[in-house]
Amino acid sequence: MLQDYRNLPEEFIQRAGRIPYPKGATWKVINTREILNVRNAQEDPDVGPAGRDLEFRGMLGILITLEGKTIGVIWLLSYREYLFTKSEEDLLISIGTQIAIAIAKAKLYKELSQKKSL
Repeated sequence: MLQDYRNLPEEFIQRAGRIPYPKGATWKVINTREILNVRNAQEDPDVGPAGRDLEFRGMLGILITLEGKTIGVIWLLSYREYLFTKSEEDLLISIGTQIAIAIAKAKLYKELSQKKSL
């Protein structure tokens, strides 16, 4: 389920906000637990019709994990054919790690707040 996004049309969100298992590029990243770095998404068999209609080309997907559990995938997209570099992959991995840390802290804060109010 799509949790957050920037600069995507509402029609795409309605069509691709929830992708049934195991279809799509996001499920591929989750199931393989590997980075997905694609030069041209229009030619990738894992990109569905909603993604193709966006007409983006380059795409980079990184798994986000928290305490060994998958909590999501973060994507960078390019409207031109582009294979992301190793340094860009590393940057997105770092961002994914920071997202996981922020989620862990938010969960801990919520748990502590609930215990405190009892």
